[in-house]
Amino acid sequence: MDDGRQTKVTVLSWALIGVAFVIIIVFMLAKFLRDGKTMSEDLSRDRLEGYVNTWAEQLDSRVEHIIGETMALVEFSRGQNFELGQIETRAFATEIVGKTDVSHIYFCRGNKLICDETGAAEATFSLEPYAGHTSVFATIKRRDNNIYKDDMLLVVLPYKNSDYIISITYLTDVGEKFMSSPYDDVAFLAVVDKKGNLVGCFDKYNDTDSRFLAADNLLDCIKKEADEDAYADFDNKYNKKRVADISVEHDGDIRTLITAPVSHDDMRLVYGVRQTYIDKVSDKYFGSIRGTAVKIGIVIVIFIIFVVSISVFVSLKSKERGKVLEDKADTDLLTELYNKAATERKIKEYIENNPDSRGMMFILDIDNFKKINDTMGHAFGDTLLKTLGREIRTEFRNTDIIGRTGGDEFMVFLRDITDDLIIEREANRITRFFHDFKAGGDYVKYSASASIGAAIFPDDAKTFKDLYMAADQALYKAKKRGKNQLVFYNEEM
Repeated sequence: MDDGRQTKVTVLSWALIGVAFVIIIVFMLAKFLRDGKTMSEDLSRDRLEGYVNTWAEQLDSRVEHIIGETMALVEFSRGQNFELGQIETRAFATEIVGKTDVSHIYFCRGNKLICDETGAAEATFSLEPYAGHTSVFATIKRRDNNIYKDDMLLVVLPYKNSDYIISITYLTDVGEKFMSSPYDDVAFLAVVDKKGNLVGCFDKYNDTDSRFLAADNLLDCIKKEADEDAYADFDNKYNKKRVADISVEHDGDIRTLITAPVSHDDMRLVYGVRQTYIDKVSDKYFGSIRGTAVKIGIVIVIFIIFVVSISVFVSLKSKERGKVLEDKADTDLLTELYNKAATERKIKEYIENNPDSRGMMFILDIDNFKKINDTMGHAFGDTLLKTLGREIRTEFRNTDIIGRTGGDEFMVFLRDITDDLIIEREANRITRFFHDFKAGGDYVKYSASASIGAAIFPDDAKTFKDLYMAADQALYKAKKRGKNQLVFYNEEM
């Protein structure tokens, strides 16, 4: 395998490695972005679940606090042996209402209202569902405009005999104090029972387009609208009192619903948010990931450019060094012309690549060179050859091939000879060159002559070997005829 082919194979190998490296990097970046997109969506969903779970725990805490305050009122009244509705009991109840989440406290006997904390005795709702309770229970009752003013949290505690106390807290008042998120304007918040029936809404979250999901029965609405497998997973978590989430499409828009268990009365807190706004939050998370990917990509591109630049620089330097070494390998050290191998190779390349062009080969020998070495010394002989090499190189074109092929043998190959006039002109040129050629120092000038044989490609021969033999035969004729002359293989030339 020659050097050029070896270089091409090496370059191709490195190019394939580079392409494979770029493909791997692009794949990794694409995977990073895809995973980042999924992670951003998961983060936004986890954020919602965190809100709802925290709110459910806080609602449980509020209920416990309200129960505790109501129990304190009962114990206070029993300790003082007060009757329900006495001024002292109402005063303590008023203090509870003023300092806690409790909105009203009602003192009841059987199905009748004794009075509230202000002393008013007008019954605005039926007491029948709560008469006769003998234990503490807390519940959230469904809104009903015929009975209640608003969604309410009721705590019913027995006092003695048929007397009992009811404390009422509006859901909206409770929610205002701790439930807040960036989605307030595009969300709804409600409480449902374990069967999915709506028992109360928080007016602060008034996305009416979403409240349809819980208008009748949350679970029925979700089952009707959601994917079957997704609903099965949601229902499983819902029944096991775990935080559950699901996406439901309605009228071309998607709502994400999150539910979390509330301890009292086996209720669930439900939070619904428009998916478009969740996507905005997800895009914010993903934006930072995308920015990181872009930065990584820029660094990789800069690295690739750097590596390619270094590779190109090294390649150019390598080619430059290779060219220098090649020139040295092709150069005759004494005359600085091509050596025999380089001369033959370059002429063969021209013949192979230009079969339809014409060229002319000269083979020349210095006349009586052995006598010059014997009489004037080998140092002078070397000087003569060196001088000849320097001057003959300037006589012809840079594109012509000039080399030393033996001790005192030289070869000149003229490329692109277009007509016979050029052949005649170049023959006269080399003849005149040796008529005027002199070698030596300042005090000794020696006129050296040469015998020259010439052959024409492809007229006389179509291969280097045959062309060389033709020119060599012409050289032999020149020497036989007395030297110091040029003879063509085809003497008609």
